[in-house]
Amino acid sequence: MLVAMSSRSAPSAASLATCLVMAVGHQALDPWALGASTPHPSPNEESICVIAPRLTTLPNGTVQAVVALRAPTLFAQGQFAAVWLEQNGRLLWQRQAGAHGPIEGPMPWPLAPLQPGELLQLRLRPLTAANDSVATVQLMAAPATVLARNQALLRNLANDPAAWLQAVNQALNRQDIPLAWGLLFAFEGPRSPELDALRLTVFERGCGESATPP
Repeated sequence: MLVAMSSRSAPSAASLATCLVMAVGHQALDPWALGASTPHPSPNEESICVIAPRLTTLPNGTVQAVVALRAPTLFAQGQFAAVWLEQNGRLLWQRQAGAHGPIEGPMPWPLAPLQPGELLQLRLRPLTAANDSVATVQLMAAPATVLARNQALLRNLANDPAAWLQAVNQALNRQDIPLAWGLLFAFEGPRSPELDALRLTVFERGCGESATPP
């Protein structure tokens, strides 16, 4: 069963993605509650499992991701008809499914690097959803000092898998989940058996072990 990681939960590789239930015909999203009693979506709902950036829910119900890197990877499980980014109602970028098939898998950041505190809206429409069914996530860039520190870390890691794995674990240990997720799924990150195993764990534990990796 897919569940959302509570903002008060201790970070671990077993709770690594946020699942959202999108009511067909509505733009509002609510994360599933954490726990074994979490209900499954009703027949007129679709679930969207957002892996990166890592999401939280604000008191007003807004689904938000605090982005720790200036060019974050966008990664949601499933197939999508359209994915786009807006700012203050203005379309900045969009990608639509075409002759080559649906949109799926991790996507590199398609815009100029984020500025400190910058707000954007990430919108996703699943392949099987109606045209007016849109999942919305608010992306908020971290403060200037945090972005600068994390970008310096990114540069220093170079292509050393052991250093990347250590950086992810250190971020988890201090409960800096946005950075841990940002590093783990960054396109700059190297491949290694250990890192790939952790990425797969994130995917399977967050989206369900029956989910198929892209």
